[in-house]
Amino acid sequence: MGRVNLVVADGEPEVNKLSFVENPNKSAEELQHQFPTAYVVQMRHLMSDSLKRINQLETKRSLKDITEAFSDFAVQKGLSIDSLADPDHTLPDTVRTILSLDINSKIHHLVLEYLETPEQEHFKEIEALVKEANSLNATFSFGGTGRMIHRKIVDCLDQVFENLKQSTILYITNLISLADWLRIYIDKTSIENQAFPMYQEFLKNPKGKLKALIPVFQWLNFEVPNV
Repeated sequence: MGRVNLVVADGEPEVNKLSFVENPNKSAEELQHQFPTAYVVQMRHLMSDSLKRINQLETKRSLKDITEAFSDFAVQKGLSIDSLADPDHTLPDTVRTILSLDINSKIHHLVLEYLETPEQEHFKEIEALVKEANSLNATFSFGGTGRMIHRKIVDCLDQVFENLKQSTILYITNLISLADWLRIYIDKTSIENQAFPMYQEFLKNPKGKLKALIPVFQWLNFEVPNV
């Protein structure tokens, strides 16, 4: 952002509107020569309150353009669209629906990526998108994802049974969190049967290494002693 040049031109015959400079590598001196009566400044030299004011003006202008575009479309198609410029600064229903669908799509793709590659970065990004979706009262729709998460949990529990790894346990608990956040139904019956032998071993030594599986046991509604 520090390299972005801002040109404020008033009365320049060749400038009839504010626009981006095509060549971002032009220096302030070159721009001053091109626009001799203009005020040229780099973004890094602006105070934070000036940047805030610019953002407010740009946002207001963009919202006005979007509102007018929606209004024209509604008139052309004979649609009734209420509250395009909501005075309470809430999103119009039409825009809210579009955002909801877009977030749903992003979450779905990230979940699929996370099922293939358990990167913690994907998990955190999904968490942030879920919070945003909830603020929009989005309805999640992920057909078939529940079966995929179920299969992945079963596979991970097999790995834990053979070789207890903290990374695998974290992956399982994250998958459980995803299912809860997205309100995805998971058939726990087969998972309960699979995890029960580990649960029995845990009861023999509640402070042992299987203590790490407590979140899984609790999710399966197994009674967990205070340890």
